[in-house]
Amino acid sequence: MFEDTKKLNLNKEYNLSVHLIINGISNPIRSQLKINQKLISLNIYNTNEIFEFNYDILTCEYGNYKIDLFNAQSINTSSDFYSNTNDFTFTVEYLLFKEWNAEENINKITIHSKDIGNWVGFTNLQRELGFDIYNRLFNSHNENFLTQECKNFIFKINYNIKTNQNTFEGKITYSYVPSFEIEFKEKILFQKAKKIYHDFLDFMYLFLGFNLNPNKLLFSSGNKELNNSYYFYKKTIDEYQNNSIYIALANDLFEQYRPKLNIEVLKNYFELNKYSKSFYKAFKKYKMFHYTEEKFLGYFKILENIMFEDEILTDEMKEILRKEENREKLSEFHIKKCKKLKSKDCISYIRFIVFYKKLPIEIINKLILKKEDVKKIVDLRNDISHFNEYYVNENDLEKYIDFLELLVNLCLLKKIEYTEEEFISNLSFYPQNHRVFNI
Repeated sequence: MFEDTKKLNLNKEYNLSVHLIINGISNPIRSQLKINQKLISLNIYNTNEIFEFNYDILTCEYGNYKIDLFNAQSINTSSDFYSNTNDFTFTVEYLLFKEWNAEENINKITIHSKDIGNWVGFTNLQRELGFDIYNRLFNSHNENFLTQECKNFIFKINYNIKTNQNTFEGKITYSYVPSFEIEFKEKILFQKAKKIYHDFLDFMYLFLGFNLNPNKLLFSSGNKELNNSYYFYKKTIDEYQNNSIYIALANDLFEQYRPKLNIEVLKNYFELNKYSKSFYKAFKKYKMFHYTEEKFLGYFKILENIMFEDEILTDEMKEILRKEENREKLSEFHIKKCKKLKSKDCISYIRFIVFYKKLPIEIINKLILKKEDVKKIVDLRNDISHFNEYYVNENDLEKYIDFLELLVNLCLLKKIEYTEEEFISNLSFYPQNHRVFNI
């Protein structure tokens, strides 16, 4: 029945009878839409129509709802000789389940996830909402906890107060669960809003230490009722995901057992250009890899690009290099070759040594790997990149990768003005703590 499904939850499965609307075909075509995290597919049976292999968008009607299917690709076609009809199956990358008044332009994204409460922590406001139940019981609204203005939107954390009453069962439920809200300063197209959402996921990955797992995503388009579009896509879940929070928000906790996060880092992140933000996406990609040479090279490449803001070897860096090589002064060969740090091979060693020496002493003293291992890491990278013969045992490779992962974490955090002092204060919560530090 049409009334069976009125909203989409990303963690549930749906099997909907829909009518496919295609330009050039006069009558809607009855189809079956299957939605789950493994596969989104549209099945069309016993039709005389002929379809293209790919569609950027297909639109279906489902009662009073419209469903936009994006990047539909035909994966199966079969024909019945006797009835002269065809069956088609399309896979879909993602979809929008749109309410009656939903518009094309988006003014707000609301993200619901159990992970949000864990990241925010048990706050004084949450405690107050629990004890003040009688004054708020039948007053469903959002209680704002935190607001941060960013470049094109305002980010909010709200507690969603809802009451459900079942008089037949004699039961009332009162909930006050936090959610994220991204409210745009001007309405924008869905595709742009979707990109901002996925950029936000890359930001959250760095602080959570794992993929945010949303269960409901609302893309709202106005102040009218029934203006929401439910965004459904196939989520990326780390096979080895550890749900221990790395860097928590920890603002105004009832018991302040963790360092507070200055949420301005979100503003700083969204002020980065597209190239800079690509390293956060790349970090998430490589972190989900197994311990392989590809993961090792991926981390190394990220570090080469972000460990120094300045491309030029400074006098301070030259002095560190001179002491490392026990030279009275650097030769003209070194000076000439160090003019630009993007040079390869031995320059990579120089960059890494300088970077290592500039790490806070609180980090260096705890590290399992020492300065001597930096040369081994750079040599291994050069051998792999240049297809030289090399040998590295599995334990050493894993240690090198964990070491590089820590450095990538630090560099990415520093790019959005998360300080080294803040990084050190959170080291005890670092997900791979036992793999990189002497505990």
